[in-house]
Order: sequence, then structure tokens, then C-alpha cells
Amino acid sequence: MVKVAVGMSGGLDSSVAVILLKQAGYDVLGITLVLYDDAIKCVSCDAAQRARDVARFLDVPHRIIDARMLFRDLIIRPFAEAYAQGRTPSPCVCCNERIKFGFFMDRAMELGCDKVATGHYVNTYCLNDTWHLARGKDHHKDQSYFLHRLTRGQLASSLFPLGPFTRDEVADVARQHRLPVPYDSADSSQDLCFVHNGDYIPVVESLCPNLVRNGVIRDMEGNVLGEHNGIHRYTVGQRKGLGIALGEPRYVMRVDAEKHEIIVGARDEGMNRACMAEHVHWINPRHAPDETLRCGVRIRYRHQAVPARVRILNINQAEILFDEPQFAVTPGQAAVFYDEEEVLGGGWITSTQ
Repeated sequence: MVKVAVGMSGGLDSSVAVILLKQAGYDVLGITLVLYDDAIKCVSCDAAQRARDVARFLDVPHRIIDARMLFRDLIIRPFAEAYAQGRTPSPCVCCNERIKFGFFMDRAMELGCDKVATGHYVNTYCLNDTWHLARGKDHHKDQSYFLHRLTRGQLASSLFPLGPFTRDEVADVARQHRLPVPYDSADSSQDLCFVHNGDYIPVVESLCPNLVRNGVIRDMEGNVLGEHNGIHRYTVGQRKGLGIALGEPRYVMRVDAEKHEIIVGARDEGMNRACMAEHVHWINPRHAPDETLRCGVRIRYRHQAVPARVRILNINQAEILFDEPQFAVTPGQAAVFYDEEEVLGGGWITSTQ
């Protein structure tokens, strides 16, 4: 019997994943990683106890593994440092790559498991001995954007039982089995597990206190419009909370970390026709340098893939040329490449044009 380690948070999705895997005949071990002391969801000691209670209810063995120091060093510190560098980070992408399908997978294999499973809404399939990643059936819940940096080896060793289901169907399974979890929890795919009420600022300031200082807000011509009290409080495309009144909306165009300045402009000044992506990862490397690839590109999680040409410059770098200019393409976010439903790979946005 194949032994599968399921990453359990004590919530709806991972709990239903356990049910589906048991029904499919797998030998299930629940594992919960404790990642943060004072977390809102899925990574705290309280969440670990909830996961243990669910595992007991479902009659599966359960283990809790402390990974707080690793999470701090690999996820939280780089998150804060990205803001200090004028970028807007995507820590969930990094966590999936380094923690959930890095550290967690390694520990699961050490415990004698053959595969790992999570409650992500994605699909995988093997074609001609090659593993592929695709969007989940529920496009509103689809989380393939966050998993684009996984390797073929990681995909081959992973199971995603929720991929063929919608969130409503998953909730129905939970009700049928009388799971002791909330069935109608809000969609928290964009929420960071280590911040309260979406307020990341205290986390950043605790690690980078030198950011808490005044600087100027300028327009695109260099004119001073006002002051700010920290570049980490702003992200490209932001309109509210700028603290300036000009009679018409202004948006953040750029965060200049070197000068500790915020540059704002009208919406049409924030339209980008191209961007550069670095540290590009291809799930199935099959593209030669200098090749131009036609595909869909998502520039943030809540963004529809838009038609673009991806010009591959070298193994780690690509230029993305959008068919139509896109608003607020943001350095630090991931640009993820799609061929219809399949995820080809992606890279980190470093600059825009």
C-alpha cells in the first residue's frame, strides 16, 4: 500500500484531502508543520492542535513538526527584505517551493512515505513519462500560480486530490462525513498566514526598522507632492492611502528604494507593455535560448492570463511582451506562463517598460 503524508492544517481543504485519499486506498499519515508562533491560520500551535483533532476524528496517525526557525529564515526575513528593496514579494510561492514541497517532502520521505499530498486546487498528469501541472477544476480557487516553481520530480511525488473538485463540492464531502471543521470558510488564498488582518507592516518593521523614516512622494516629472513614512507601506498600483490630494486619482508607479522615494502618476502612466523576469523556472524545460514563446501570462494571483510573447534570453532570464499593455506590473511578483490549462513555468518580475 502506498503511504502518503498529507499536510494538515485543521481546515476544510486538507481534511477533505485525507478523506479522499483514504477512500482511494492510500495509507495516510497526517503531518502538520508549525511555522509561526502567532499565526492567523494553518501554521500556529493552535492550528496544529486542530489538525490533530481532525486526524483523530478520521482515524489517521498524526505528527507535528516544528519548522519555525526555518520558516523565519527562508520566508519571513526575505519577505521583509523584499520591501526594503522596493519590491512586493509573493511569499506563498516561496513557501510552496522551499517549505511545503522542500522541507516537508524531505521529512515525509524520511518517515517512510512514498508521496506527499496537500489541499491545493491543482491538477497533475503524466504524459510520455513526463509530469505536468495544470489548473484546478475550480478556476476561482485554482492555486497553480503558487506552485509554478515545482519540479517534475516534486510533481511525480505529489498528490492533489482536490484538483478535480470545486470548493462547494469539497464542502459537501465535509458535510457528508460530519467533519469538525468550518464548511463555509472565506476564501483566504491571498491572505498571508503570518500577518493579522492583512497588515504586513508590523512584521516588516520588526525586521527592517530602518525603513521607518520619512521620504518624499514625487510625480513622474520629479515634482514633490508630499511625504511618506516608509517605502514598505506602498506597492505598485496602489491608489488609496497615499496622503496626497490632487483632485484626480494618482497611483504608485514605482518604489525607489535607493532614494527612499515613492513615484506616483495617473493610471495611464502605469500601463506596461513589457517586463523582465529573472530566475525563470520551467517545469518541463523544452525551450532554447532566443526562442520566443506564445502563451498566457499571469502577473499576479488574482489576474487572468493575458496573451503575450515570452522571449527567452537565457536559462534564467526572459522578456515578456504583452499583446496589450497591463496596469501595475509589479517587481517582486511572479509572472507565470500558461498554455491553456497547463502551467509551463514562470519567473520573478524585476523591471517594467
